[in-house]
Amino acid sequence: MTMTPETIEQLTAILANANEGKQGVSWSGRSISAEELEIDGLLHLDLSRMNQIVKINSAARYVVVESGVTWRQLSLYLKQFPSLRSVQVPSSMGKTVIASCLSNAIHDSCTIYGTLGEWVNGMEVILADGSVIQIGAQSLVKDSWFNIGPLPDLKGLLIQGGGWLGVVSKLSLKLLPCAQYEGESCLVLKNPEDCMKWIYCITHQEIADYVHCFYHSEPNYLKKTYFIGVVLRANSKKEWEYKKQALAHLVQEERGVFYQETLPEAILYRACNMELLYKEPQELLYRLSPQNAVQAIIRLKDTLQQQKAPFVLDFSVVDHNHQSLIRIAWEGVSTTKEEMNLLVKQGLDSLIYTPWSSFGIPEKNRVLAERIQDKFDPNGVLKRMYL
Repeated sequence: MTMTPETIEQLTAILANANEGKQGVSWSGRSISAEELEIDGLLHLDLSRMNQIVKINSAARYVVVESGVTWRQLSLYLKQFPSLRSVQVPSSMGKTVIASCLSNAIHDSCTIYGTLGEWVNGMEVILADGSVIQIGAQSLVKDSWFNIGPLPDLKGLLIQGGGWLGVVSKLSLKLLPCAQYEGESCLVLKNPEDCMKWIYCITHQEIADYVHCFYHSEPNYLKKTYFIGVVLRANSKKEWEYKKQALAHLVQEERGVFYQETLPEAILYRACNMELLYKEPQELLYRLSPQNAVQAIIRLKDTLQQQKAPFVLDFSVVDHNHQSLIRIAWEGVSTTKEEMNLLVKQGLDSLIYTPWSSFGIPEKNRVLAERIQDKFDPNGVLKRMYL
């Protein structure tokens, strides 16, 4: 059974009744088809009608959104504020802002600013019994969503938590000033072992908003080539020229690397829009340490080429090279996500498949997780969130 509340009052009443009857609940910010619902017998809450952009503060640079607000909706709304922009989440314009934040997704500035979980200023959360709690400064001063402090940072209990501690009905997201200059440059490499060296050099300069390494199995002329895309942004011409020159200087005297100031259109299309690479691609996302990323790319390439299905590997550098995410997109349905997951993890123990809900609570953390859940949801009503 699916219910579609439109107000916070309706949502709290539904959860209170479900808790009283010990009815299991799942929830999502978007509409979910019956085929997508994985657990039978649950009451599913479709929050797509709770889709208001509640507030924007231009001076403090944040926006407050409800559960059903998508990235496309937010992007169109921000056109009214030409001095502000939100980060962009690859292939997620139709997904909700809150789902992306709770899954700690990457974005187009994640190399220098970290994953989306770090962009959350505050949350309004509905617990399983229907009670409403506030996380962030707005819990002290009404409508002040500017920061997660000065209270203890409790958002970590919900980010990558799979939706089993509470339903996030509102969220405050940080915004950025619009850059006056923006572009993506490209390094073309023949030796994959050089990728990590260049990634380290570029991130060490702290000039790039986003750095990613990618490989394509098609067309044939790309099969022995690796690319590093570097997104630069600047708020003045002087800053822009400095960043371009700093990047060019890094590669000026090196052999085995080709530098192009503008990313070739075909490569940019494939790298940044992998969901458009094929009509209906399948994709997986893995989290790993940067030290293992290049070896993972090489191993994945060799493994996936045996499947004879066109694919793309994209390795994003996150938080000043403190972590990495590898994204795989492939064509066709002959290889399922489960089969691909088994192929990928062969000999690659450092890979962690994300989102959290795919592997459940790690056994080493189970006792702590169950104690936390007993406090938030003693009847075990909330089961999962769908992204």
